[in-house]
Amino acid sequence: MLCQELGVTNECVGVEMGAGTGQFTLAIAPRCARVIAVDVSPMMLEVLREKCARGAVANVEVVQAGFLTYQHESPPADRRSPPVA
Repeated sequence: MLCQELGVTNECVGVEMGAGTGQFTLAIAPRCARVIAVDVSPMMLEVLREKCARGAVANVEVVQAGFLTYQHESPPADRRSPPVA
């Protein structure tokens, strides 16, 4: 799997910029210690929060911010979302 190739382990902290409704966030959450999902849209983030609640995903932190306004306030992340081709 790609996560293994990228060195993602259950000790990693990841940040997804532009998380939207969380397709990538929810896919990688079981493989990380913590995932921070960042998006500017409150509506998208509410959908992501609901998905996390339904799936009992407790290691996702949802943050409303933009690419330029996000302030990472915890220990450094191990992974950020891959660039869009």
